[in-house]
Amino acid sequence: MSTPKRRARRKRRHTVLRAVLGTAFTLALVTALSVTFLYRQLESNLGEFANEEEQFDYERPEQVADGEPLDILLVGSDKEDEGGRRSDTAILMHVSADRDFAYGISLPRDALVDRPDCVDDNSETVPGEEMVMFNTAYSAGGAICTVKTLETLTDVPIDAVVEMDFEGFERMVDAIDGVEICVPNEIEDDQYNISLPEGTYNATGEQALDYVRERHQGSPNGDLGRIKRQQAFLASMVNKVVSADTLTNPNRVSGFLQAVTGSMTISSEYRSLAKLGNLGLQLNGIGLDQITFITVPNEEYAPDPNRLVWTEEADDLWELVRTDRPLTGEFLGEAITATDSTGTIAPGGSGTAAPSTTAPPSSSATSEPTDTDSATSEPTDSDPAEALTPEEIAEQNGLCA
Repeated sequence: MSTPKRRARRKRRHTVLRAVLGTAFTLALVTALSVTFLYRQLESNLGEFANEEEQFDYERPEQVADGEPLDILLVGSDKEDEGGRRSDTAILMHVSADRDFAYGISLPRDALVDRPDCVDDNSETVPGEEMVMFNTAYSAGGAICTVKTLETLTDVPIDAVVEMDFEGFERMVDAIDGVEICVPNEIEDDQYNISLPEGTYNATGEQALDYVRERHQGSPNGDLGRIKRQQAFLASMVNKVVSADTLTNPNRVSGFLQAVTGSMTISSEYRSLAKLGNLGLQLNGIGLDQITFITVPNEEYAPDPNRLVWTEEADDLWELVRTDRPLTGEFLGEAITATDSTGTIAPGGSGTAAPSTTAPPSSSATSEPTDTDSATSEPTDSDPAEALTPEEIAEQNGLCA
């Protein structure tokens, strides 16, 4: 009587064990297949530039700094109603060779520069022009023409160019359940159908897009204020993406990656998830307080107050980039980081307590355009003579003090 009972118990144990092992194997297989499918899908989302090799067929600057610093140009793309293309956002992101610091340099679209000849994505030559708005490089020749223009002006070798469309930007924000912004005064712009309530709140993708595009009511100094809000928003979004609320939520991570890769066109050097993932691991050690956003030093163009030119201080800045050095005091007056001095997020970005270095468009600048083809001056760590308080910086740029 006892023997069959013992056999029955062993059989049940074996049955349970087989069921557990079978379930575990099935879950592992499903997980592996899901990860593989997601990886392939994400990689296939990455767009590529047409005729990239031909467009990059020109004499490019050589790297002079030791190690392997990275300079990546981020271009935000939009489409005009008549079917053209434009870019109101261009940021050069410099990452140090030791991966200890990084800073983003916004390039005002209204700055007048000399644009070189380019080859566009249709293999047609786009003639260069003198003293034209910086963003004409994109509208006339595309993202790689923007790279060539920047390399010609600064002698900084660009390692990669990333083009992001605005629709994807909206999806990215929604994927992480919004990003915190601060709007000091209500904005109601009927011409561009923009409505942003006053206060600090978690912005939806649509609100975030309005926030970074608005330039008529959001700040007295127009496009420069919009640039500052873009920097503030990027700082806030970086903070949200690396937060525990995002990284521990698989749905948010997956949705964010889908939105990013689905909106991204990237040059071939980094057009693979493996390379992008490796880059992400390298950047993991950079603290949020070591990621800084600034604007290239500029001033009003005397003959036309609606246009800007780079100042002599811009030469100092490009020398820092070429030699892979941190930002010095002259550039930190209106810098924005992902954290404030207490290590917490600065909602909407309130700037820093350091003095200002960039003259606002309303100033009485009278200098002629400067030659930005080469940098001959040594960067200094001195503060500028004229300083603005954080409250004044915030008021000019439509930020919260």
